[in-house]
Amino acid sequence: MQKIISTASKARAERVAKREAKKANKKEKEETVKDTDEAVIAIDINEVGVDSAGNNETLLIVDEEKTKLRDIDIQTDFYSSYYDQIKTDRELSTATGIPNFEIFHVIVSNVKKLYNNAKSKLSVEAKVMLTFIKLKQNISFAFLATLFNCYSVKTCRRIFVNMIRVLRVCFDSCIHWPSKQEILRNIPNCFLPFPDIRIILDCTEILLQKPKSVCCQAITYSNYKSNYTLKIMTGVTPAGTISFVSRCYGGRFSDKAIFEQSNLFSLLEKGDRIMIDRGFFIDAQCKEHDIQIVRPPFLRNKSQLSTEEALLSQQIAKARVHIERSNQRLKVFNILKGRFPISLVHLCEDIFIIICGLVNVCSPILNDDKFPV
Repeated sequence: MQKIISTASKARAERVAKREAKKANKKEKEETVKDTDEAVIAIDINEVGVDSAGNNETLLIVDEEKTKLRDIDIQTDFYSSYYDQIKTDRELSTATGIPNFEIFHVIVSNVKKLYNNAKSKLSVEAKVMLTFIKLKQNISFAFLATLFNCYSVKTCRRIFVNMIRVLRVCFDSCIHWPSKQEILRNIPNCFLPFPDIRIILDCTEILLQKPKSVCCQAITYSNYKSNYTLKIMTGVTPAGTISFVSRCYGGRFSDKAIFEQSNLFSLLEKGDRIMIDRGFFIDAQCKEHDIQIVRPPFLRNKSQLSTEEALLSQQIAKARVHIERSNQRLKVFNILKGRFPISLVHLCEDIFIIICGLVNVCSPILNDDKFPV
């Protein structure tokens, strides 16, 4: 028993000795560093020409600067918001689809009139940019929350939904139904054979994520696309401006059904002509309202088209090709190009109105040389 106690005492004494040795080494190192710092300070003082008399104040200043340099940690802070990183019109257009900052600031000023941004971490400018980045790039809310330093993904999604509702009101006025006189003043060369055309109609289908409900699957399934889609009818003037947007329908609805429910007849006048594709079987309805139809001729049971029909088909195709470009501009926004998120279906009409309105305020589809002198 005594041997065990003796051994324990020796071990304890060895540990105490080691601690004392460590303390002594640490103290020696601190004194060495102190001597080195004092030597450096003395060299700096000699270099600036400070004499030894009355230099206590200078020594204190230099010592403080040395201490600051030793204690400072160089850090690179992550930017507060991705909005601060967009500097040029090209960067803005690439990220959001908005062509320049002039249009961006007009949008922001209109949003500020309708949107109360009190007690919000993000500015209105950042929220507008967040919304358009989602529309253009269709990136996840989780990534957007990271880019804009939002509190959470849920907060980011709430900002997007609120801004979509406000922007819908702002862009409603950008989709204007022009008068006959306005159309005649801005009719391009390719539409000169059809001077009475009031509007060119087309249906756009957007791929949709598969709904969970069997009923929704039945409504949104498109036999034409063999997929789940949303369908919207757009009307474009001969000059290439979007002048009409219908409500959003499931892919099961035909072009004829959408046209009948669009209430477009309330905007058209008797004697107007509309240009449509072969898929619109609306002859009876148009005849009832005294509306004339311009459509590519059907081959039916004939082996080939007649000369007049072939020329008409060529003229219609030449005119419609510019209108197709208007629809292509819509698909630049990836939220319409890819599969539309099922969680945002309730905002589909608002999103489509916003994108159509933005396309209208961008540069015209047709150049000045495409119009009569």
